[in-house]
Amino acid sequence: MLILASLFVLSFNGLMRVSAQEEHVYYGFVPREVWGLAIVYPPGGGGWVHHPYYQIAAGTEMTRASLLIIGDHDGTSVSVYALPSKQLLGQFTVDRLEGKTIRVSNGTLFKVVSDKPTTVIFMGGNAYEQKQAFISAFFPSVDGGYVGREFVFLAIETQYFPGGWTNQPYRVYALEDSQLALWDANGSKIKEFKLSANQVEELTLSHWAIYRLESTGRVMLGSMGSPYYPAMNGGFVGRRFYVVAGVGPYPWSFYATGLQDAKIDVWDLEFKRKIYDAKLAAMMNVSVEGIKSGADALIESDTPIVLGEGGGLSYFGLAAGQTAYVHVSAQGPTTDGEACLFAYKETTVTVDDVAVKLSPDEILTVPGGLHKLSATENVLLESVSWDSTPILTVDGLQKIGRMSAFATVIPSAQSLSITYQDLQLKPVVQEGLPWMLIAGAVAVLAVGVGAAVYFLKMRRRS
Repeated sequence: MLILASLFVLSFNGLMRVSAQEEHVYYGFVPREVWGLAIVYPPGGGGWVHHPYYQIAAGTEMTRASLLIIGDHDGTSVSVYALPSKQLLGQFTVDRLEGKTIRVSNGTLFKVVSDKPTTVIFMGGNAYEQKQAFISAFFPSVDGGYVGREFVFLAIETQYFPGGWTNQPYRVYALEDSQLALWDANGSKIKEFKLSANQVEELTLSHWAIYRLESTGRVMLGSMGSPYYPAMNGGFVGRRFYVVAGVGPYPWSFYATGLQDAKIDVWDLEFKRKIYDAKLAAMMNVSVEGIKSGADALIESDTPIVLGEGGGLSYFGLAAGQTAYVHVSAQGPTTDGEACLFAYKETTVTVDDVAVKLSPDEILTVPGGLHKLSATENVLLESVSWDSTPILTVDGLQKIGRMSAFATVIPSAQSLSITYQDLQLKPVVQEGLPWMLIAGAVAVLAVGVGAAVYFLKMRRRS
């Protein structure tokens, strides 16, 4: 009876834990300094403005970030802890299509534990406090992996950003022929549509609303850009990736890293044609280019690679036994930052041939640059980078510019083990009579008809 009473008190006081088999764990750290910048033009003699400089914009300094946990399933138990103390920051139950927010202070390492897969959105900065920003990430399905038939997500669609009004629709990428339906949190059907494999549909949604996407075939759901792209076969190391180029005046570029030499092809999903190819040397990285602004593409490699864009706040993960070269964009000529690797179980992590043994919930800092990583158990890596612009603060001190805002979706450590072995991926250009051969045949036919007409005319003249 004493043991039972003790267990009840522990549960009642918010120290309840789910079993190891049912745990879904999400890790992260809150950047220490997040603020916006404002340019200042001091008045000059004769009406001229001279020596403009940057300073921290009033009201933009962030002291805490938000963890929005959205229920993928009814009755999901969630606990949030600070690390390494394992202090309980919050505990609650969330139902499907319901969202609950936990505030976490700057500089905090944290751990989210749920007994069912959830959608964990990590965001901070003045823009998100005012709901005036966007997200660059792929969303997990209700099964936890990035490929699935059902998704529950928040529409963080840009309504305003400095410079003007805009809109960044989410994208649905079909890996299989699919019939889809979109529902809002009230159970109303918003949209129905059909996609063939390798087709894309843009979703323009109500700002800051929760939705559910259902599909008969397997699809992926993403937004504009992703610092590390999830692979179609599961996790972040693979051969095929869906990408969308960011909006801007120039063609977008991505980088790829691999353990082996690789041949990389880029396919335009709208026009169903190859638009670029590149060769990747083992143990190096290569820029993948040629995708026009705002275009959707499929990047395909003949050997496993890691694909990303770099910058901002982003997540990458390795499954147990995987090895990969990873570009950590936490340091550079014009950038600065930090990166942490989180261990879910007792793990041996090898960074550039140096092995480090980590206990559960232990963290390893990783410097910026290209690194060879491997782990004996699943690990998550969070990388944060920002522009290292010197700024002048209000009190006249020099500081380095930081990111003004961020938002991403945290994958669970368990999701890295999910693979899709039965998924039969279709090529962008289907097998059949190639269009180039058809065009050639038409040209040959035209030449043949012209020659025949000329020959008949010559016979009549003779």
